[in-house]
Amino acid sequence: MDHLIHVPEEVISTHHNMVRRGTYDPADLARILARPDLHPDNATYLEQWRATLPPYGPCAMAHPHLARCLSVPQDRMLAVARWTLPVYGALHFVPLLFFKRAAFARAPARMALRAAWGTARSTAFLSVTVAVYQGWFCGMQNAHRALSRGRAAAAVPEWLLAAVVSRPAHWLGGAIMGLALLVEAKQRRGELAMYALPKGLESAWVALRGRGLVLHTGKYGNPLVRYLLRLCELCGLTLRARV
Repeated sequence: MDHLIHVPEEVISTHHNMVRRGTYDPADLARILARPDLHPDNATYLEQWRATLPPYGPCAMAHPHLARCLSVPQDRMLAVARWTLPVYGALHFVPLLFFKRAAFARAPARMALRAAWGTARSTAFLSVTVAVYQGWFCGMQNAHRALSRGRAAAAVPEWLLAAVVSRPAHWLGGAIMGLALLVEAKQRRGELAMYALPKGLESAWVALRGRGLVLHTGKYGNPLVRYLLRLCELCGLTLRARV
């Protein structure tokens, strides 16, 4: 089931190379075309993509086993739910059984239902997060193909075609994906944000270093930053454990 949750590494490198340099590694495409679960329609589309090379990694590489993009969000949601349900079940039921035994003994049915509802909300939150961004990724490419084909293609300005698959479009998709946090319980939203904050800061640090926008920090700079980020992450985990 792991291949249903994680997109193939080949589409990540292909998309990155197409956006940054307008090229791709043929070995990545060859590995996707050699997959036993590759849908025949996706194989045809990948050959067409190779002939035209639009400025993105094809979404058919992200979901090689599914031909229709409209089928991908629900497929991702079910796959993520099956994977995370035991994890979030333990997160909600274990503290109940070990740290709230008195409350559980007084009202076992109510407390069990509360934990089950919390498990369902947490599972839905992560499932919706994955499905929204996967849907956005496919949606950008379908919009680009629709605007660049047909009789009206000549009337579509180049800036609009570029904007549809631009970096700000990806950032917008990430922001919309973040709205899935509203599925979670209110008391957990801040804790999840605290837990995710170090990941975002670490990504920002790596991006700034890659662009030479951070002053030289010596051999102790990166370890210090990682230590501070892990400290923030530990604070987030501590807050989550108190729920």
